[in-house]
This record gives sequence, structure tokens and C-alpha cells, in this order.
Amino acid sequence: MRVVIDAHRAPERRLDAALRHLVLYLDGSQGVDPIGADPEFVVLGFRRILATQVEALVEVLGDSLNQVPAVRAGALTRVQAAEMLLRLACSHYLVPHPDPEVLLADIRAFAGLRRNVVTNAVGRRPVPSIR
Repeated sequence: MRVVIDAHRAPERRLDAALRHLVLYLDGSQGVDPIGADPEFVVLGFRRILATQVEALVEVLGDSLNQVPAVRAGALTRVQAAEMLLRLACSHYLVPHPDPEVLLADIRAFAGLRRNVVTNAVGRRPVPSIR
């Protein structure tokens, strides 16, 4: 993820690239029914690693998390915003949406990203906005 984020200088683009990477990574790692085989194992696994993942996301995104409206307004800390973004992205793994771009659009809306700030997973070129 660091390579994806470091491909951009602007905090808004860094945040957008990270969110796209998260959704595409989770979409690509899904099995046929990831939660159906052993729901307790999957949920407990996410619970066990969430704090570590939140800490890592806060570290790599840094001030880019200030783009989230709730952080700018003082309603959430960067850590809380990172946790919310990760929970939203992981929800796609637990209850897959047929179109990961729709999920990404919803996560981007929470993050307060403008429609025209959409990057591809490696941050090299823009991809068409779905909204």
C-alpha cells in the first residue's frame, strides 16, 4: 500500500489511492463465500487484526486523513476515521457487493473526496469516475 500512496503528493489523492487499493485488494482476495464456511473465525480474525491495520493505515496516510470531513470538523480523530474506512472496506469482504466500484464510491463519499479525484490502484493514471 505504501507504494500506491507514495505515488501521490496531494493528501486527497493519497487517500483516494489508498481506498481504491483496499477495495481492489479485498475484492481480489474473496473466495466463493468467505464468511459462509466459518463466520465466527472470519469475524474474530478481523477483530483480532483491526487495531494493527488501523495503526498501519494511520501511519501511511498521516495528514491525508485530514481530508475526511468528520476529522476536519473534529467529530472523529484520524485513528477513528481510519478504523471506519477499514471497517467499510472489510464489509465488502464479509458481504460482497456485486460491483466493487459502488462500494468504493460510498467509501470515497465518507472520506469527503471530490468526484474528479479518482486514481487507479497504482496511482499512475486517472480512471473514470462512476458518479
